[in-house]
Amino acid sequence: SLFCFSPDEIVKAIANNKTLFERWSQYQDPSSLPSKEDIEWTTSELRKGLRSIEWDLEDLEETVAIVEKNPKKFKIDEKEIKSRKAFIEQSKNEVKCMKEAILESKAKNKKRRPSSMELFNSSRTAKYTS
Repeated sequence: SLFCFSPDEIVKAIANNKTLFERWSQYQDPSSLPSKEDIEWTTSELRKGLRSIEWDLEDLEETVAIVEKNPKKFKIDEKEIKSRKAFIEQSKNEVKCMKEAILESKAKNKKRRPSSMELFNSSRTAKYTS
């Protein structure tokens, strides 16, 4: 059937990404000292995972739209269609929250973190002025 709908894979993918997101969030704390590689790997995996979930949700939305046009053909009632749409929206919101946090952090880090050259120059200046 076109409307075989098992949210289990998406629920599992979101749970996996939440775990990555928690790790990523911990790395944002200035007192945590992860390696640059850990930060980059976690951020990359999180972005890829979120993108993949978005694609799966788009596919589900398209499927729901097809079924919605002819629910009798697929033997699906309005209540079930609404339930599936609500699941998709809830999942999209979870993904959106994680993506926004990543974007906000990226913007903050650009403003807050001095370049390595600035750090180098400030440490040289500090040595000569003390």
